[in-house]
Amino acid sequence: MHKTLYFKGFNRFFGRAKKSAARTLKERFDEIRGRAPGQLHSLFSEAVEAEKIAGANGCRERLFPADVTFWGMLGQVFRGGSLRDAVREIQASVCAADGERDLGNSTGSYSDARQRLPQDSMDAVHERVCEKMMSSGGLLGGRRVMVVDGTSVQLEDTPANQKEYCQPVGQKPGCGFPVMQIVALFNLGSSALERFSFSPHTADEGGMFDVELMEHLQAGDVLLGDRLYGSYLHFAALAARGVDVVTRLNGSRGWPKGMRGDDVTVQWRRPAPSARPPHVTQQEWEALPATITVRYVRYLIDIPGFRTRHIMVVTTLLEAPAKELAQLYLRRWDIELCFDDIKTTMGMDFIRAKSPAMAVKMVTMYAIAYNLVRLLMQQAARATGSPTSAGHSMRLSFKGALDATLRFAAEMAQASRKQWHSLRHKLLRTIAGDCLPRRLDRFEPRVVKRRPKPFPRMTVPRAVLKQRILANHARFHSAATRQSS
Repeated sequence: MHKTLYFKGFNRFFGRAKKSAARTLKERFDEIRGRAPGQLHSLFSEAVEAEKIAGANGCRERLFPADVTFWGMLGQVFRGGSLRDAVREIQASVCAADGERDLGNSTGSYSDARQRLPQDSMDAVHERVCEKMMSSGGLLGGRRVMVVDGTSVQLEDTPANQKEYCQPVGQKPGCGFPVMQIVALFNLGSSALERFSFSPHTADEGGMFDVELMEHLQAGDVLLGDRLYGSYLHFAALAARGVDVVTRLNGSRGWPKGMRGDDVTVQWRRPAPSARPPHVTQQEWEALPATITVRYVRYLIDIPGFRTRHIMVVTTLLEAPAKELAQLYLRRWDIELCFDDIKTTMGMDFIRAKSPAMAVKMVTMYAIAYNLVRLLMQQAARATGSPTSAGHSMRLSFKGALDATLRFAAEMAQASRKQWHSLRHKLLRTIAGDCLPRRLDRFEPRVVKRRPKPFPRMTVPRAVLKQRILANHARFHSAATRQSS
């Protein structure tokens, strides 16, 4: 067997050596990541892995490929920008090197590219980002704690959105906005938004959880929720999956009469068949156990500003310390803060989408952007030697992390490899240094100081109001003409 010899000038006489498949694939990934538009790809290219969605909106070359469209949408969410803003950023970063191509100021092609971007590709990106987020192991002996809750967002007032997600009852047609209900599962250990489902605001939140989200819980998980999920159906169905539950005691159930103490165990009986929800079949209802054992824990809240003095928690965790259960339920408020970060800080309270499909894509993109910021906050805690527990990461300022990301991303996109590592280290130190103070005694009244504008509420459609304005103008003009004559 002859051994192949390589020497200086080998390529000149015998051609280039054949590239390995791994090297070819790496060069392809680097090419895709290098053409990514905007400033965020330098920070999040490894977490997003946009090369896996390249070509998802068709095989032929397009003005806005799938990966370019994705980064444009992500930049919109981070900055709260418009379609025109996204097109300008793409042109500045991608097309500036090619003098022959000019995207102009039209947003039609980019809007069509957003509609072509498959929802499955965006869901895959969301799952990859969640997998990279680290979960804290200090909750209930290292068990995964998932928090469930619902919220709502407003959509553009279009016929398609009105048909899929109706506006609230009591508002006249054309005088309100369609409302989409979102039921979400957060990982309490990582603060990641892992799963969510969509429905009209009139749909049952608990039913949406049963149908679309319960299957994502694994044996050994702990579900944390408000009193809506403290029903026999949820407790029994989750127990069959090996999932424990911690919720607020439902208002329809009181503390057991005749039982003393703040920590008691009771038996729940399966309700009558008339209480069966519509989404549960008769066979599934009869398969539930006749009785289940649950535990009631009551504790006193001695913090100024709390509306309630006593909290009554019901759970299937029969052996956990009562103090640990009380502390765990107080952590349920974290999901409200996470929703506030997404809806208020990032601006998801109103989705500018004219179709239900695009509304779902935008909510998915908001979830991806939120998780990317949380991922940076976790990396900042680890890089600076701070505790990596969820309690510490929740103390970091989300708004500060978002602002720092946008501020450093502009320089990192143009920096060399050595400068990039230096800037990234400074970014992580900046995020870790913006820690919210512990204000245990802080409380605020539930009032609003800023006065609303003194305009009346819309009670008729806008087109009718315009016709009234034109009619009043015509009458005023005709009266003025008669007086002058």
